[in-house]
Amino acid sequence: SWLHYITLGVRFYCIIPRYSIQWQGRICLSASLRFGVGGMVILYLLQPLLEKGIGRLSKKGRQTVFAVLFVLFVIDVVSRVLR
Repeated sequence: SWLHYITLGVRFYCIIPRYSIQWQGRICLSASLRFGVGGMVILYLLQPLLEKGIGRLSKKGRQTVFAVLFVLFVIDVVSRVLR
């Protein structure tokens, strides 16, 4: 946020200053802890399940999943650019 403030002169008005444990209205302890715990849940619980599920798919099945996700990604990018 400081780089944004320095380069554009815009200060974000956010809800962080209302937290009791925060630093310059940019970082608060509760949000940092939630981000860290959420990342660990994804890394240690969800990622191994996804690896097992993808490992069970045939090569053709993985290619189909990739193609569907790629098409959805391209549609999302194009729709955002055309807005």
